[in-house]
Amino acid sequence: MVENYRTTALDELGLGYKALSAINPKLIYCSITGFGATGSKAKINAYDNVIQASSGIINQSGGHKPGVSFVDYATGLEAAFAISAALFRAERAGIGAHISVSMYETALLMMAPEAAREKNKHNDPNQLEAGIKTYPTQQGELCLGAFTPLQMSQCLSAL
Repeated sequence: MVENYRTTALDELGLGYKALSAINPKLIYCSITGFGATGSKAKINAYDNVIQASSGIINQSGGHKPGVSFVDYATGLEAAFAISAALFRAERAGIGAHISVSMYETALLMMAPEAAREKNKHNDPNQLEAGIKTYPTQQGELCLGAFTPLQMSQCLSAL
């Protein structure tokens, strides 16, 4: 079962994990929440734009929401991976699971490169991305992907 309601909403209806797993101990129950199942924001309804704003994605995007609600999609993918792992375990061990996936935590995971960049500011911000960048040329765009010092050295030699 996959649910994306406010934390405790299904418990109040008698459809929470505790009640349903008592009926079916092999139940795999995935709860997708905005801010997690516990904590001061657990009961806040969340929407993609709220999560993007609270996680810093909108700020990083120049103050506007990117055109697509990608936190919704990414959280769904994260839930699918967790459900797949729980199904694998259920097949082997015969037990169910209660999975909790947070949109906010997913957004923060996607912001990890931005957080690292902010923490490690350099005098020339372009220098940190010189080998991993798209450059305009007369024939179109050239996309470089030199991710390691060796690759960067080889790229510079070729150029």
